[in-house]
Amino acid sequence: MITPPIPPDEEARLQALNQLNLLNSDPDPALDRLTRLAARVFGVENALISLVAADFQFFKSCYGFTGKRTARDVSFCGHTIIVDDLLVLEDAREDPRFHDNPSVIGPPHIRFYAGKALKTLSGYRIGSLCVFDSQPRKLDQAGIDQLIDVAMLVQKELHAREFALRASLSQARASEEIIHQEGLFLSTFEQAAVGVAHLSLDGDWLRVNARFANLLGHSVASLMAVPLNELLEPESAAHMIARRERLINGGECERTEEQVQHREGHKVWLELTYSLFRGETGQPWFLVLIAQDISARKAAEAELQALQASLQAEIAARTQQLTSANVQLARALGELRVIQDQTLIKKRRLSDTLDTALEAFVGATQEGTIVEWNQQATETFGWTRDEAMGNNFADLIIMPEHRDAVRAAVRAYVEFADLPQLFERGEMHARHKDGHPIEVEKTVSPIWDNGRYLFNIFLHDISARKHAQAELRENQEQLQTIMDNVPVLIGYVEANLRCRYMNATYEEWFGRDPQLLIDQPIPDVASPEEWALIEGLVRNALSGNKSAADIHLDTGNHPRDVRLSMIPDLAADGHVRGCFTLGVDLSDRKRLEETLRREAMEDPLTGLPNRRAILQLIQRACERQERHPQPLAVFFLDLDGFKAVNDQFGHDAGDEVLTTFGRRLQTCVRKTDSVARLAGDEFTILLEDLQNPKTDATRVAQKIVQAMQQPFDLGEHQITLSTSIGIALHLPGEPVNAEALLSVADAAMYEIKQSTKNGYRFAGPPEASKAGS
Repeated sequence: MITPPIPPDEEARLQALNQLNLLNSDPDPALDRLTRLAARVFGVENALISLVAADFQFFKSCYGFTGKRTARDVSFCGHTIIVDDLLVLEDAREDPRFHDNPSVIGPPHIRFYAGKALKTLSGYRIGSLCVFDSQPRKLDQAGIDQLIDVAMLVQKELHAREFALRASLSQARASEEIIHQEGLFLSTFEQAAVGVAHLSLDGDWLRVNARFANLLGHSVASLMAVPLNELLEPESAAHMIARRERLINGGECERTEEQVQHREGHKVWLELTYSLFRGETGQPWFLVLIAQDISARKAAEAELQALQASLQAEIAARTQQLTSANVQLARALGELRVIQDQTLIKKRRLSDTLDTALEAFVGATQEGTIVEWNQQATETFGWTRDEAMGNNFADLIIMPEHRDAVRAAVRAYVEFADLPQLFERGEMHARHKDGHPIEVEKTVSPIWDNGRYLFNIFLHDISARKHAQAELRENQEQLQTIMDNVPVLIGYVEANLRCRYMNATYEEWFGRDPQLLIDQPIPDVASPEEWALIEGLVRNALSGNKSAADIHLDTGNHPRDVRLSMIPDLAADGHVRGCFTLGVDLSDRKRLEETLRREAMEDPLTGLPNRRAILQLIQRACERQERHPQPLAVFFLDLDGFKAVNDQFGHDAGDEVLTTFGRRLQTCVRKTDSVARLAGDEFTILLEDLQNPKTDATRVAQKIVQAMQQPFDLGEHQITLSTSIGIALHLPGEPVNAEALLSVADAAMYEIKQSTKNGYRFAGPPEASKAGS
């Protein structure tokens, strides 16, 4: 046996099949008629409409064969969808692909097989129409053409369903826009220039961008596998817990500098900013951690402090030596020059380090005079080194409204060694050369040097970071506005079944504040009936599978038909964090479909079924005879002399006569029988489950003729009309053709109308029973 090959467009083919929602669906009468037709046309035992899924084939319609599905690797139809034309096997035992197939060597013992692939509107082969028998057979060209014709009928039915499905899918496109906006948020998160991470309220990783992971030499996946507290020193980990509690209790965002464990074993200096994200009700959701590498700055600070300490020690030692003996003066001066040269080298080295630093560095005396100005300071504030040197730093880089406070803080430190709050690490607005403010992060280090203070000022431009944070907030607000205004129910359910989010549509549908659902278990806040409707969908999505269903929600005064979709939220490691919920109100579409169906099947004047409807009723009644073999009768009625009513009294009077005639006919039959208006003054009656067909039909015809003796009331006039009735009987086992049966009754009516009128006649032999005229 040869396993059916996989088509090159398999993925798209399966997607097209799944979108039709035909797999594992209930039997379809229209398709069952076509398989039955195929079996009869070819005189075979079995006919199937098979849909080929990923690992099985599902029998949407069966004639003869009783199974519902088989494995794909043993299927005949798996081979059929590969070939361009028909797959015909006169004797499957002689074909190497099937000679030892379980369906050949065992039941149903397939010998003859012929199948034609079925295509979607887009040309994907999703299954086949096939006929097969337990006896070998040959199939001539006429048979091939007949099988193709029947297959085209099946394909036409499937196309009709696909057209309807495409119309319904258009309403789901609004939900795709919502998912796109979420993608924009994720893209901003991932492409941020700084490290960004989301932590649970317990301090566990929720989400980390690539920049954060790169700072520590990790990938996102490997970093999330290591708890944050294991990357910090024990004391820092304890501080992190306390800091988290302060934020939860209403504290402002906090910033700290920590040494964090790199993946390669060494420590990395990071500036960590902790903040708390809260929901609209103020309830804390998760922690936001911003990280920036400050290793270069820390190295520069350490080198500067070491250099200054070294200078102090060397100068003190040399000074003591000079005072001890004049005889050593020459040697001491020489040594001093050496030290001075070394100091110059170190200063140059320090200058080079500061010029390559990513932060602006400004050195100032205690009077505020600028004595150091690196390249990054020029790029940040616009002043060149030559322009800045010798000027007061407060006049150059401090906003005018803050200059007095800065000068006062410097004086307080110089006079009282009191470190003011101004010198603490923090954020401030500095001034650019052209006057516009710049958001910077400052660090001020006072140094005692030769009886005077020098101030080392490090300033980091955080404008871009602030702009990114503002843009992120704006994007979140825009996304929230969009989600609250689309006519779609949008929510998020965590893996523990707690509601994380629900948009404003929930209140519109259910009359309840969606904020009352936040952080609550869905089974507790939904009614038992609502939970029973959605539980299967939710649990399937939390298992990692997309799921959708049409459900009916009883939302008080406005019950709704809803297409509910559940989309799993998969983490980078593959586990399911929760699921997105999308609900689209289909109520208007359902009502429109019902209106269109009613208009297509109902006569607008009388409210009776129209020609299309009665033909369907006759067809179904004939098909039911196969299960309940009872005779039925079809009446074809025409009003005698109706044209004169329109000519004499007008069309409004004619419409009144037709409406009254329809009501009279309904009083003459059982509630289980059907009365329809075909067109003009032609009406049809369908009588089912007759015990004695001719006697029962005669009785009804006589009642109708008798009822017509009552005049029609047209206001100022009363008229009497008669009717001519043709009757066609249909017995169990006779061919099923509603049009033909109606035509036979029409012909019998025409005979009575041409002879006597005001009576009835049965189709067939010239036997007529006439009512009194």
